[in-house]
Amino acid sequence: MECVIKGTKTIQEFKDVLASMEERAQRYSKQHMVACENWQEGLPVKCWRGTFDSLWIEYESGNCWQYRETSFGLEWL
Repeated sequence: MECVIKGTKTIQEFKDVLASMEERAQRYSKQHMVACENWQEGLPVKCWRGTFDSLWIEYESGNCWQYRETSFGLEWL
């Protein structure tokens, strides 16, 4: 999966952000797929950071969702 990362100042910060984004993308996409009865979007192919600590994930279908963790659990729009 491709991760788009902007604004890091050091190599270590880049690596930390990349690891976090990859872990979150896998966890979020897995939870989304399980919640849908007939998932047809494919696997995640790209992710990038959004506003307010959200994460965008694009799937093989070309469709994208914005994910964020709230006090009520994971939300996707």
